[in-house]
Amino acid sequence: MLLVAFALCACDPPHFVSDDAGPRMVGVQPPPRTTRPDGDALPPTVFVLREVSLLDDGSRGWDLDARCTYPPMSPATEWEHECAPTNAMGNHVRDLPGCRDDAYATEVAATFGPLGAGLEAALRQSMNDGVGPLLVRITEWTGDPDDPNVVVEIAPVAFGVPLGGVRGDLVLWDGQDTFNTFAGSVAMDGLALLRDEAAYVAQGVLVARFEEDPVFSMRGRDRSLTLRLTEALLTMRIGGDGDGPSDIALTGRWPVDDVLAELDAAGLCRGDPLRVAAEIRVRDSADVRERSRGGAGMDAACEALSISLGFEAAPGLWGDVLEPDTPPPRACPVMP
Repeated sequence: MLLVAFALCACDPPHFVSDDAGPRMVGVQPPPRTTRPDGDALPPTVFVLREVSLLDDGSRGWDLDARCTYPPMSPATEWEHECAPTNAMGNHVRDLPGCRDDAYATEVAATFGPLGAGLEAALRQSMNDGVGPLLVRITEWTGDPDDPNVVVEIAPVAFGVPLGGVRGDLVLWDGQDTFNTFAGSVAMDGLALLRDEAAYVAQGVLVARFEEDPVFSMRGRDRSLTLRLTEALLTMRIGGDGDGPSDIALTGRWPVDDVLAELDAAGLCRGDPLRVAAEIRVRDSADVRERSRGGAGMDAACEALSISLGFEAAPGLWGDVLEPDTPPPRACPVMP
């Protein structure tokens, strides 16, 4: 029941909003931008996102569609939903506690090992070797739990190098490792192309939104994960007890066609008995529109999967070496 789901969630309670469809409940969302005046900035903060989590932990991410998609409670008879389900049974994907959206974790990663636990383990191993994590730089931050304007940059890591080491040496994760990015991810001015210059910190949570369909690329040694997300959102708790960022989530809407295009990279190859079943599950698990506003509304078919990835953060240094761009590795052979 809906009330039970909310009781299990240690988070802000859902609240009602109104739109053309009438009152509806909205779940857990990032805190709004603070109105506190800006202050003097600290030096840039750099850290590395590794230990990626694809599987559902029940408390990661946010309510992307501003709707609590649970079985209706009397006297209601209709699900709250953003779009029409595409599976043959007409079943909606149920939200996580707090109305959080993560259909990829609950419907796909939990069912198909190559797209869940297997991919997660392969990416983690590469990331811990310094290959394939995401490099993050925060500038213009005052260090306070409320800061109305900071800049957040993200770049994919090609390789990391320990202090005094050479390429190929394993990173030590002692804060002195240098992480070098791909040339195509950095502009001529040295800033990452993927950045939010209007990010903010509120209630100790960093909130960065990325427009224009950003691509987040995690290139492991033999597998990769490329996410073209719409309405992408990176959040994390920072500036607390000094242990570094926590509660990190990269959340967004992943178009179905893009999810299907990643099956080869993840290792679910053509000819594998699970491949057709996975393709069907991906299509049937669409739970959101590709964009929240615009289009035909609730009667239009869902065309994307909600997704929320978790990470652990470690300190590191932003490198100056730019690796020439190469295609992401594919776990499956290229078919003629």
